[in-house]
Amino acid sequence: MFDNKKVPWLTDYFRKNGYGLDPDAAQMILDMVDNNTLALKNECSRFFLCLEKGKIVTPEDVDSFLTHNREENAFSLFKQMISTSDTPQQKLENSLSVLQGIRLSKDNSSVLLIAGLSSCFRKLVLWHKLQSQSYGGFGADEQTLKSNGFGNNIIQNQYRKASKIWTIGQATAILGILAATDMQIRSDGTATEDILLQKMLFEIIVKKGASLATAEY
Repeated sequence: MFDNKKVPWLTDYFRKNGYGLDPDAAQMILDMVDNNTLALKNECSRFFLCLEKGKIVTPEDVDSFLTHNREENAFSLFKQMISTSDTPQQKLENSLSVLQGIRLSKDNSSVLLIAGLSSCFRKLVLWHKLQSQSYGGFGADEQTLKSNGFGNNIIQNQYRKASKIWTIGQATAILGILAATDMQIRSDGTATEDILLQKMLFEIIVKKGASLATAEY
């Protein structure tokens, strides 16, 4: 499905089932669900089963029904990584638990996991750039954020927290780590896959983008 068709298709699908859909909520769903109509229909059935007809589905509804009530994925892993209440070691331990949940699920592909995390860190780099280009030191305005994919408070708060953990340079380095891990897994096969994913999380969470070799020497 082409990008410019996704939100209209999803909005129309909700309308046909008797619901309204906030545009920001639509974008959140598309960010979290695989880009095919079957996956979208399966995930959206949660709203139709639990909410009264005629309701306009909001970003808060999406966060409640999809984020908290679905199998672990790259986005829930990223959310764990930016927890502000944990030390780096606690974040690592909790993130490894989420990783284990992903690996035990039916959608356990390391390729999809790394692609999802890469999407999150590319958005973090963009967030930093938007904030640095703002005037008066007050951060990017609401319209600028919205037009660049940060359309609601939930997403904005996530990247605001993430920007306090990783600088733009660290986020860029993490993208390199994700790409290198992906290449190594594709090259080596499944034998060392879990070890490489665990090492990747250690480099992201504890070393903040420094590879183990860099950290060592």
